[in-house]
Amino acid sequence: MAVINTQQLDCMGHPIYILQVGPDAGPLVLLLHGKMFQKTTWQENGTLAKLVYNGYRAVALGMLSFNNSPAANIEPAEVLKTAIKLPRIE
Repeated sequence: MAVINTQQLDCMGHPIYILQVGPDAGPLVLLLHGKMFQKTTWQENGTLAKLVYNGYRAVALGMLSFNNSPAANIEPAEVLKTAIKLPRIE
């Protein structure tokens, strides 16, 4: 398995955390989690490994108010619209 990088990014003044793995030139797959899960779910269930094996660059986004991301009064859709424009995700 390739090295999984954990990064903190600024999203609308709030820190969000991502897991990123795979070749920079690979097609991007952005993974989101639901209420009962977290960004590491994609590592634990083998999804990241399968994507990297098939040549994709995977980014697992930790949504605000989950895990080690602070709570924020921002709609998840707004966080996502902002996050996909961040330099390490584009």
